[in-house]
Amino acid sequence: MTRRATLAAAVVAALGAALVAVAAPAAHGDPWRLRSNALSQSQADTPVGLLTLRAEGAVRTWLSAEAVVWVGAGDEAEADAMVVSVKMRDPKHRGELQVGRFVVVPGAVRPIHVDGARGVAFLPWDTSLTLFGGIPVVPEFGANRYDWVVGSRAARQLGDWGSVGVAWMQRRTSGRLDDQEVGVDAGVGVTRWLDVGGRLAYDVVDPGVSDAIVSAAARRGAWRWELFGSHRSASRILPATSLFTVLGDIATEKLGATTRWRAAPRLDVTGTAAARYYANEVDDDDELGVELLLRSVLRLDDVGRRAISLELRREDAPDTGWTGARAALRYPIDDRFTVANELELVVPDESEGRGTVWPWGLAGLTWAITSDWKAAAAIEMSASPQYRYRIDGIARLTRDWGAL
Repeated sequence: MTRRATLAAAVVAALGAALVAVAAPAAHGDPWRLRSNALSQSQADTPVGLLTLRAEGAVRTWLSAEAVVWVGAGDEAEADAMVVSVKMRDPKHRGELQVGRFVVVPGAVRPIHVDGARGVAFLPWDTSLTLFGGIPVVPEFGANRYDWVVGSRAARQLGDWGSVGVAWMQRRTSGRLDDQEVGVDAGVGVTRWLDVGGRLAYDVVDPGVSDAIVSAAARRGAWRWELFGSHRSASRILPATSLFTVLGDIATEKLGATTRWRAAPRLDVTGTAAARYYANEVDDDDELGVELLLRSVLRLDDVGRRAISLELRREDAPDTGWTGARAALRYPIDDRFTVANELELVVPDESEGRGTVWPWGLAGLTWAITSDWKAAAAIEMSASPQYRYRIDGIARLTRDWGAL
């Protein structure tokens, strides 16, 4: 049996078992819901596809299942599973258990894609304890022997005004220690108009801060202001086997502010200014970059289904920089048809001999064929230093099955 056939059989078996478990109480009326999305794309004679299936219990509310499978075609393409998991929740809210392939987001330490299990216990005094472990996901189930990851997070809810958590994660490759992090995260509503929060992750293998961010946001009437700062170390965020560990670390620090103004009941204007500092620990070639953003969003109805947005952006980084503008329109024609159009124009500081303006555009249409069937299609056109021109098309067909 080929690897693709083995993978397909495993995915089908896992999903089938999940669906049987979820759908078991079907005789009770409207017990479960199954959703299927199919996406196909053809590019450079290498067609690919995305199949999404999701099932959730309605009578057995404590049980749900989900699967996301990437289906490839061609000599070099292989099918692969992104998510195949079953989640069980205690009806009395004492805990939950998830088994299969999924992404764990353990607070301040980095998210990780695993084949394994995650358990959460909800304890007295508004505390919780999360434990997880398994095999780090690699394409086509290609993990090495003795690859594994374990971690935990303890958290406490501070009434209605905040929370705090402490996390730990260790990852090994072929039995060797690859990554180990500890982290803390917290968020507090100081007053009704001021919120502060942040997180910090510390690398134990290569001692030092790998990722840190802190922010403070204030609100008054139609205005909202936020100050933020961050620090990221590439060599400590990427696995220890990464090329960054050989070439050295280029850490970045970012400090900026964002202001949002509700100029009218349906009009928001947002501005962001930030400075990014690049500190090269190898050759001391430190540089400073600037990021500027101005965006406006006009909602044409009360819920925002119809909206127009305009955006201006300036990015200035070491050895590169560009200025760009973006416009987008989302407009439901009626209950069945919705159009979406986007246009971007980028003016690079260095054109690299490919023109002084790089355009990108997208035109899309969504069609609600029936209450169960929906279709969508889009055409994307662009030009850049990599391509003089490029046109891509994409289509999606979706069906929802209700009670069966």
